[in-house]
Amino acid sequence: MNNTSRFLAIGLVLGGGIGIVFGAATSSIPMGIVFGAGGGLIIGLAIGNYIDRHTNP
Repeated sequence: MNNTSRFLAIGLVLGGGIGIVFGAATSSIPMGIVFGAGGGLIIGLAIGNYIDRHTNP
């Protein structure tokens, strides 16, 4: 479970940063942050869960 929470945090921060960039490009920064952070959380959860399953038998 340690990797899951770590990758959730990393995904949230990176997704929010990417969302700011895409939001600025489309002139809707708040929606970019929301969708970027949401996508980052989902990807971070998937990566962390995958690593936890394969490192802890």
